[in-house]
Amino acid sequence: MNFDVRSIQFWLAVLIIGLAVVAEWQNPARTPSMTTPGSSGPILPAERPVAKSPPTLDIRGGNVLHQAALVGRLDLIRAELMAGADREARTSLGRTPLLVACLAGQGEVVNFLLDIGANPDTLDNDGNTPLMGALQNRLSAQARRMIELGVDIHRANKEGLTALHCAAKAGDVEAVRLLLTKGAKVNVVYVRGWTPLHYAAREGHAEIVEYLLAKGADPRARLEWGWLPGDLARGKGHEEIAKLLDRRVEF
Repeated sequence: MNFDVRSIQFWLAVLIIGLAVVAEWQNPARTPSMTTPGSSGPILPAERPVAKSPPTLDIRGGNVLHQAALVGRLDLIRAELMAGADREARTSLGRTPLLVACLAGQGEVVNFLLDIGANPDTLDNDGNTPLMGALQNRLSAQARRMIELGVDIHRANKEGLTALHCAAKAGDVEAVRLLLTKGAKVNVVYVRGWTPLHYAAREGHAEIVEYLLAKGADPRARLEWGWLPGDLARGKGHEEIAKLLDRRVEF
C-alpha cells in the first residue's frame, strides 16, 4: 500500500488538534465566559480566569522539598532537612516549600515548616503569599497562626488579590474578623472590581456579608461589568443576601 507523505502529515495534524480539543473540554479548570442561564436572577459574568490567582501548583525548578510539600510527605521533608536542604529554597516561580504546602492544602506540612522557622511572610514572583494559599484552601488554624506571627496582611499580589478576598470567598468567618481587627481594608479591590463583599455575596456567606457591611463594606461597589454584590448573590440563588444588600443600597 502506498502512503502519501503529505497525507500522513495532514492526518497526524488532525489527530493532534483533536486530542488537544478533547483535553481542553475535559480540563476541570476550564471556565466558561458566562454562567449557565436558568436561575431566577440575571446571567452573571464569570470570574476572570486569572492566571495565577489563586496560583497553580507549578513546582518547576524546585527540589525534593517542594515535591514532598506538594504531596504531604513529612518523612521526606525531615530527611531532606537533616541532609542540609534549604527550607527557603524557591521554584522557578519563586515558591518556597511553605507556600507550596499552603497551596496544596497540606496542613500538617504547613505546621511543621512553621515550627522549624520557615518564613511565613514570603512572596512568590506574582506576589502570592502563604497566607493567601492557606485561606484559599481553608487551612483556618494555619492561617490564624501566620496572622498572629505578624505576617503583612495588607500584601496584594500583582492583580490586587489580598488575604481578605481569600477569606471572604472561602467563608472563613473567624479569619475575616481577625483580618479586619488587624486593620485589613474592607473595600480593597481585586482585578475587575472584585471586593471581599462581592465574593462573600456570590458564595452565599451570609454571616460574612453582614459583618463586612457592619465594618463599612460598600454595597454599591460595582464590577467593571456593572454588577453589584446583590446582583451576584441573586444570580447564585442567595435571595435573602440579595434582599439585605438591596436594602443597604436603597438606604
